[in-house]
Amino acid sequence: MKTLRDVILVGIGGYIGWYLAMNEEKAVRKTLNRVQIQAIKLKEEIAEKIKENEDIQNALDKIKDDYTGIVSPR
Repeated sequence: MKTLRDVILVGIGGYIGWYLAMNEEKAVRKTLNRVQIQAIKLKEEIAEKIKENEDIQNALDKIKDDYTGIVSPR
């Protein structure tokens, strides 16, 4: 009867392991979805900052071009 008991314990252990794995998979998928959403938001913020920096650089280049050739007083 010891082997039947072992088989039952292995079966119960397997079921518990399977149940926990399924629940953990759901939690991991949920976390990954949240991380993906956050990554998309960060990507959009970075794109906005890059655009803002390009606009500032263009404005500085325009100012530089406007004042090229003017000699500053010494």
